[in-house]
Amino acid sequence: MRGSILASASSLCLGLLLMPQTAWAQTGDTPQANAAEAIVVTGSRIARRDYVAQSPIVTTSRQMIENTGTATIDAALLQMPQFQPGSGGFTNSSSGGAGIGQSTLNLRGLTAVRTLVLLDGRRLQPGNASNVIDINSLPTSAISGTEVITGGASATYGSDAIAGVVNFKLYHHFEGLRIDAQSGISERGDAASRQISAITGTKFADGKGSIMLAGEYSDRGGLTYRDRPFSTPSGSYNATLPNAAYVVSGSNLPSQAAVNGVYANYGIPAGTVARTVQQGVNGDGTLFVNNTANAYNYRADNAACMYQSGTLVRYDGLCTNTLQLPLTRYAFLGRAEYEVSPSLKLFVQGQFARSISEAQGSHPQLASAGSSSFTIPMSNPFIPADLRTLLQSRPNPNATFEITKRIVDGGVRHYRDVSNTYQIVAGAEGVIPGINWNFELYGSHGRTSFTDTSYDGSYSLSAIRQLVNAADGGASQCTGGLNLFSNAPISASCLSFIQRKTLSTTSIGQDELAANLTGSLFKLPAGEVKVALSGNYRSNTFTSNPDPLLQIGDIAAVNGIPAIHGSTKVSEAAVEVLVPVLADLPLIKALNLTGGYRYSHYNLFGGVSTYKLSADWRIADPLLLRGGYQKAVRAPNIGELFLPASAGVANLGTLGDPCTATSSYRTGANAASVRSLCIASGVPSSLVDSFNGAAAIPATTQGNVNLRPEKADSYTFGAVFQPTFAGAAFRRMNLSVDYYQMNINQAISTIDVPTSMAKCFNSDGSNPTYDANNLYCQNVLRNTSTGQIANSYQALLNIGAIKTAGIDVAFDWSIPFEALKMGPGSFDVNFTLNYLDTFKIQASPTSPFQEAAGTIVGPSSTGQSYAKWKYSGTFIANRGKVSLGLRWRHISSFKDSSAITNPATTVPGTPAYDYFDIIGRLKVTDRFELRGGITNVGDRNPPAVQGTSGMTNMGIYDVIRRSFYLGFKATL
Repeated sequence: MRGSILASASSLCLGLLLMPQTAWAQTGDTPQANAAEAIVVTGSRIARRDYVAQSPIVTTSRQMIENTGTATIDAALLQMPQFQPGSGGFTNSSSGGAGIGQSTLNLRGLTAVRTLVLLDGRRLQPGNASNVIDINSLPTSAISGTEVITGGASATYGSDAIAGVVNFKLYHHFEGLRIDAQSGISERGDAASRQISAITGTKFADGKGSIMLAGEYSDRGGLTYRDRPFSTPSGSYNATLPNAAYVVSGSNLPSQAAVNGVYANYGIPAGTVARTVQQGVNGDGTLFVNNTANAYNYRADNAACMYQSGTLVRYDGLCTNTLQLPLTRYAFLGRAEYEVSPSLKLFVQGQFARSISEAQGSHPQLASAGSSSFTIPMSNPFIPADLRTLLQSRPNPNATFEITKRIVDGGVRHYRDVSNTYQIVAGAEGVIPGINWNFELYGSHGRTSFTDTSYDGSYSLSAIRQLVNAADGGASQCTGGLNLFSNAPISASCLSFIQRKTLSTTSIGQDELAANLTGSLFKLPAGEVKVALSGNYRSNTFTSNPDPLLQIGDIAAVNGIPAIHGSTKVSEAAVEVLVPVLADLPLIKALNLTGGYRYSHYNLFGGVSTYKLSADWRIADPLLLRGGYQKAVRAPNIGELFLPASAGVANLGTLGDPCTATSSYRTGANAASVRSLCIASGVPSSLVDSFNGAAAIPATTQGNVNLRPEKADSYTFGAVFQPTFAGAAFRRMNLSVDYYQMNINQAISTIDVPTSMAKCFNSDGSNPTYDANNLYCQNVLRNTSTGQIANSYQALLNIGAIKTAGIDVAFDWSIPFEALKMGPGSFDVNFTLNYLDTFKIQASPTSPFQEAAGTIVGPSSTGQSYAKWKYSGTFIANRGKVSLGLRWRHISSFKDSSAITNPATTVPGTPAYDYFDIIGRLKVTDRFELRGGITNVGDRNPPAVQGTSGMTNMGIYDVIRRSFYLGFKATL
């Protein structure tokens, strides 16, 4: 199978090269702007004839997106060095929730909430409570290109534009019909993708009116961890097994004599097994010990997802998880315009998108809300004899006890998320007679609705308690009763008794009214002074209705989630002025200054101001210098303010729980202080010296209505070089180099659990006295009976600050073969680079800044990675009807993220990585074009992150490996 696919791809490439070389010119789908026509560049509302951007800007054409061979726009843009992973195809939620399967954009690693996404300069309908746009809602057939501006743009567009703006450009006045389709598959015959889109348009009323309709259907196949050798096993090991395990209580321990007696029956010498360790139950009812040293008497019985290495027995926590999410998407957009008069045009635009995505997690843990275990009464008839012997040796033999267990009979946790998004925009634009100023008035209304369904793997705690607490173990209520200590299959009637299906709904709304006015005030010797005035009102609403069972906390391993409603409102006014200072002087072809100011009044925070000052200096036609300063803000979004408590799982990584007796914390130079802190934090003193903490722990995130807006200062300075004077070979060369620096204060974020744990245990000097009342220690709650972490808190706070700086380079060069006396055709080079000089994070206002540049978080699909160097280059030869090229993507090496808080960490990083892709096009006729390519030609495996085999960062590295795509475009 693999060989035949590769042979077919090779034949395709060879065929492209051997085609007859008939000359043809590549043309865009929309005409180029007339040199005298004023154009609005993203980052400003003032139209200019010189098409100058005063901030770093990268333009991506539709063809460049097609050349990536990806099924979604976000995956294509992610290959640009300026972007970091947002939510996307590799974002799997093991606990469900509205938003799985969404695709978001993340500029500069400053997260998607600080990246504003626009469509033709207007805000889109948010895809979730974070006011983040789901790129899946856009039909790619309607998009002519993309402009990406980095550096704050709040003075122009308002909140959310701290990192920058991604502006998708629509086709306007499209005529005819164009159909586009593409299919792709991995070399291994999986991870298939299919996409078909169409756009059609026409004019009417003697050209005064136009209408455009666009639609798209796409389907992306799923991929699990077990579908790839590198992630089998995944490396995410968890001590909670399908086998039940007795979690000993430090205040009610079994006697050592009873433990010795039981294990003597297994041939294990007395004293080998301590009475303080967790006791697992084999399928035959015997006991085993599962700690970090030895799994005494473990008897493998082929339970699901079990991993055994030597004497270590664990559950592979990602063995059933989705590596690539399956996604089915429908997107439609329509736009109509009508010219009432030369000075007035009316327009209406509507779009609708429906996405269906499924995710699956691990087999569910049997745990009460806010706990990692489940309570069993001594009256339960299924307690194995050997375990009952230990329990009856306790000082209080009749006390209940705790067990951990995964229920595997009903399958893994499955979630299905269906989202429907629509937005309607209507307005008028034109010219005010007499003063020749342009105006735009519009209103928009949009809604996003989610239904999140959990099925399989959802169990009612109250139903389980009803069976477990019954004298007959529930045998009178379902066939055989519920025996949690056996690995024998649970009967169908008992599964039906305890399983539940939950349905939760979420609704997000946005309404906006906006007005823009631009024109010339007066003329100076260097040109016209132009001004843009704008005002808008925007309201956002959020309503969450979790399933009633989720609200009362009756689903195992899920905290109670309350229903909630919240709203925000903002009114804004802004002004922007362009002043041409000097022109047509020696060394000053043109010098322009632009200033802008915006005042925003929020119903929850009051008024905030943003402003900017930027300049462009064209020394001569080939050389432009540009730079500026922006004061930006980002108001807390509706999710950050009102999001109900959301339960999930936090992975402590390879270092695990610092209180584990064999951890590096417990065996290092400060072992005594760590031991004391563990006891003060809730680990019983009777268990502390044999304690084995879980690496995957419950975590809760919740909104905070007391949040304040973030504030940011950004600086940019750069140059653009266009050597039009150097002859035909260099006439189409463009080089831009820009330096950027961004400082964000009062940054809204959570302190994640691994960071809290590291700082609590003083890995970076944050808790030198090893005080259990330390801020970071208070984020973790332990069960004082077992010592295990019962919950951890990741509250949203204005925590501290972020400082980042770097350099962007963009290089484009189209070399006509005729200039080299090689006949017709061209060689096109497109190269973009980002160098990250610094990315410093301050976890709290009193904490020092810590350097994250050059580090990677993993394993994760959205975990941040701060590469020092990232670049991407495309090299395409065009001859006649054939285009054939190579794309090169480079990611520099990383240190592990643990180096941020512990520079002496021994956790390995990842090496530098290079990917190479082959791309080709064949213009069969003027109206029909084929394209195809091979992605990851070298079939490179993703590297192990955190030094753990099977764990990687899916947002950075290619987990699909070598894949192929073939598509066509037909114009009718």
